[in-house]
Amino acid sequence: MTLRELMLGFGALMLALGALALWRAIRRLVKRRRAGRGWFWGGLVIRVIVIMALLWSGVATLQHLPAPPFANHDAPAASDAIVVIHTEDTSHISDIRTGGLEGVSARDGSVRWRLALPQFVDAVTPGPPGVVFAIGAGAGAGPASALYAVRMADGSLLWSRANAGKTVYSYYPHSVILTDGAQVYALVQTGSGLALQALSARGGATLWSAPLPDDSIGSVTSLALAGGMIFAASDSQTNIWIVTAWRVRDGARLWRLAAPSSTTVRVGDRQPVIAAAGSLVYLAVNETQVLALDARTGERIWSARPSPLASDPLTPQAALATSGALYLAGQLQQAEPAPSGPNALPGAEALYRLVALNPSSGALRWSARLALTPSALTVNDGVLIASGQDGALETFDTASGARLWNSESSLENATPWRVAFQEYAPLAISGAVFVMDSEVAPGAGLCFLNCPGVIWLYAAGPRDGTLWWRVRLGPVSLVHWTL
Repeated sequence: MTLRELMLGFGALMLALGALALWRAIRRLVKRRRAGRGWFWGGLVIRVIVIMALLWSGVATLQHLPAPPFANHDAPAASDAIVVIHTEDTSHISDIRTGGLEGVSARDGSVRWRLALPQFVDAVTPGPPGVVFAIGAGAGAGPASALYAVRMADGSLLWSRANAGKTVYSYYPHSVILTDGAQVYALVQTGSGLALQALSARGGATLWSAPLPDDSIGSVTSLALAGGMIFAASDSQTNIWIVTAWRVRDGARLWRLAAPSSTTVRVGDRQPVIAAAGSLVYLAVNETQVLALDARTGERIWSARPSPLASDPLTPQAALATSGALYLAGQLQQAEPAPSGPNALPGAEALYRLVALNPSSGALRWSARLALTPSALTVNDGVLIASGQDGALETFDTASGARLWNSESSLENATPWRVAFQEYAPLAISGAVFVMDSEVAPGAGLCFLNCPGVIWLYAAGPRDGTLWWRVRLGPVSLVHWTL
């Protein structure tokens, strides 16, 4: 018997007992009236208190029932679409962390295949059509990282490359890897340092290699790909931001800009952040400056402030460029007071904000408060999805900035427990958004390391948050602190 069924039975019982007590009290009052006898006021007060308590208990219980069991429905996605996720097993306390991939149907959540990898999976990123890349972290004397190409249809391993697919750790493992379908561009650890290499998407062979400048080694914060060019943003230890552009055809360096930053403020390893679309590349340098550069020459086109509030600078932490807008999400230096009214965000104040800028001029189009620490942005069917460092997400209309829904309230409506979000970014494909969350197993008690738990995957509508299905992906061990 579930908690919902127990509470439903208790509430119905309280209401029945209250109704019975009320009926008996009325009968007794009528009988005493007919017999010409008065009512002892003390007994009347006691009966009223008992009846009100029973009725209030029943109503309160029924008002606070857990959500009913969630019924899965097929998502409006192609039946052959596969969502590739990664899980971790650290049930044995050692230096070796094993991981793997699971291919899940985007339509109904059924697991189509599983693939075990020799390394813990840091991140999964889409590749050419029908291919997904997994970046594995090294363990012990093994390689620092490795890149695995996996066929999405059946989970077969196509090829792998050692020392490729370096990840930048910030709010969640961020893969520094891009693909245009024919080639894969990845940071590769070489004998002389760090290099940007173009690999064949078919077999992983090196097509060209471009060593990074000495002052960029180990400090690359993000990559962007547009118009047959690839761009890297770097932040050196001497507080110099660097942008480098290469031609994807042969790896020839087209231009390089280096300039001192006007501030020493940094947010993790994600500053500066870069994005590109069409003929422009955008660089969010710090809380006072966003630059638009000509992608072919590096010439400055415009400069703007990322914050809509002149008195409260915004430090960008994530950027996304499209043909219609440049989106930036980041942290304010001062928390905004909590708004009043029915549409107020949860919590006392908001420390994060999302802005949309005109891509050709930098003019502000709209801004919105964020209730999460932003780490990634993506667009799906006119919906902007902002994901947080803990895997939660909020969705906004790309045209107006109107808030649509957030995963915390939607997932709570689907489950009788509060979901413990972990470090997974949402994936949006085929008219649906997918969110992976974890829950510590009941009875775990005081848990400090290797907490037993389960992974859940949810599919929801991008615009309205309609939950299509949820599936349990099996037991794992969650490495985190909880009470």
